[in-house]
Formats: sequence, C-alpha cells, structure tokens
Amino acid sequence: MEKYRTARWRLTMYSERHIITILNRIRRRRDILNCKGYFKLSTLQKYASGNYYKFFSIPKKNGGKRIISAPERELAFIQLCIAVLFNSIYKPNKCVFGFVDKRSIVQNAQQHINKEILFNIDLKDYFSSISYNDIIEKLIRQPYYFSYPAAKFLTDILVVETQDGKRVLPQGAPSSPIVTNMIADHLDVRLSKFAEKHDLTYTRYADDITFSFSRSKLRGWRSHGLTKGIRDIIFDIIETEGFLINKRKTRISFINQRHEVTGLVVNKKVNVKREYIKRLRTEIHNWERDGYVIASYKFLKHYEKTHLGKLKSMENVIEGKLSFIKMVKGENDTTFMKLYNRFMLLMQRDKVFINS
Repeated sequence: MEKYRTARWRLTMYSERHIITILNRIRRRRDILNCKGYFKLSTLQKYASGNYYKFFSIPKKNGGKRIISAPERELAFIQLCIAVLFNSIYKPNKCVFGFVDKRSIVQNAQQHINKEILFNIDLKDYFSSISYNDIIEKLIRQPYYFSYPAAKFLTDILVVETQDGKRVLPQGAPSSPIVTNMIADHLDVRLSKFAEKHDLTYTRYADDITFSFSRSKLRGWRSHGLTKGIRDIIFDIIETEGFLINKRKTRISFINQRHEVTGLVVNKKVNVKREYIKRLRTEIHNWERDGYVIASYKFLKHYEKTHLGKLKSMENVIEGKLSFIKMVKGENDTTFMKLYNRFMLLMQRDKVFINS
C-alpha cells in the first residue's frame, strides 16, 4: 500500500483541503477501498461540527453496561478512510496484538505459555478515557506531523460528545481501534523497556495488559516482591500515561492456578477454557435430543438473558464457537473434530427447519 507519510506530504498536510485530497485518493485506490465518487469538503465539515451518532448500550459479561456510539453510514466511511491513512503511518510495537493485521488473541496468549507468574491488568474505560486533546497532541507529533489545523479537523471527525459535554473517542467507530493503539504507543514503549530490563514478557491486546515471568525474577526486588515492587512501578507508568486501571479486574496468578490471557488458558499450551467446551457440548446435545425447534427456542431464550441481545439463529452461534475452537486448538484437534462432526450431522438432519 502506498505510504502517505512522505516528506512532501507532511509539509503540505496543513489544511482541510489537503486532508480531503488524501482521503479521496484512499477512497479510489483499487487495492484499498475502490469506491466511486469522492468526498466533498462540505460533507467533512458537516460531520466535524456535529454529533452524528446513534447510542445504545450492551450488557458486559461481568455486569454493567457498555455504551456503543455508532456513527451514521457516511461518517463511518469517512472514518474508515482516516483509519487507512493512520495505518499507513503507525507501526505497531511487537508487543501489541489487538487491532493489528495478522495478529490475534492466540498469538498474544502464546507469549505467556508455561510461565510461573502471570500478571493481568485491565484498562478502565479504554476508549472514552482518550480525550479530544490527547488525539490532537498525538497527531501533531512524530511520526504523524500533522499541522495543528489539520489535526484539529481530523479529531473533530473522530470524536463524539458525551452527555456531560466531554469530547472523547467513541467505542463503535471504525477509526477508534487504530487511534487507541496510536495513543497507547508511548505506553507500549515504556512497558516494553521495563519488561526487557527485568526479563519479563509483556503484551497488550487492546485494554488487556499481561506480564509473565518466573518466580526467580522476584529475587531482584528483595523484600518488595511483586505487589510493592513490580506492580507499583507498572501501575505508575500506566497512570502517568493517562490511562485508568480497573483494579477489580487486575489479578495475579501463580503456577498452581489457572493462567488466562484474553480468555485463553496458557498454563502448558494455548487452550480454550473447559467451561466453554462444556457449554458447547451441552448445546449440541440438547439439539440432538430435543430436535431443532425446541432446542433453538430454549437456546435463544437463555442466550438473550446472558449475552448481547438477540441473535440470528442457534446454528450460527454454534458454528461461530466451533470456528473459535478451531482457531485456538487447530483443525486436527480431536475435541474440535468430534464436535464439528456432530454439528454437521445435525445441520444435515434438520436442514428443512434451518432453511425454512
């Protein structure tokens, strides 16, 4: 993909008109989006001066609600083009696995296999903790080098205004994931250097931060140990970089406990949690025993109470879970193959109901 970070481009990216020229170039590139038409300056100015979002909430797995800010269709497309522009400049640290092409939660978890101590940290309000000024400050600095007017114009398109009048990064916009990585880049550099200095393993997947190391590494901290030594230094780095720590979700796991990284078990190898497999087996068994109609009714009634709203169909959810197990355990894994074969037999048996 063409790089939009040339010296000539940097020197000319000082106005709204130069931004729209670059975005239209991205829009028409065949190897990127290949969309007909072009953006008008008046269109971008409209979206930079108002709140064109729909707001709704979804339940979190551990209670509470997460506010989603979904941009209008045209605004979302503009934000997608801006995300392409940013991705051509931003170079992710090797420790970053979230929102990065060809990196996954499996690769993130693999970095922490068979470690004696696992330290998980969750960043609180990850998207909404990134403010309007944070984004401008990032865009005018290396390696982006936008002029202040250009940075301000882009930021106006990227943020949403909350009920209390704050302008923050919305969770739900296609541009927000890359922006979070850009903002967290300095945090990644500092934590990576700290980990390298003390022979720790550090990774970040979006708002999930993980450190792992051997018990022998604690000896260098003398009587301070983990909680008064390593932990406090890490917390201090995170907080001075402007991020909040969800201490309720922060946990330390030792070798005799289950180690989890972004929902995957990593004690001896990357694996799916037993509860996940057990639940899927139950869902397939209920389908085999009760038939498609009754099993689907029970499944969706339970799922709507415990998950993120209504679903299209039981078979789509089960197929998605099987795909997840395949990604983690591999297509030749015996557990996956047995469950997959049972699923395919059911799909064939009940195809009349499924296709109706």
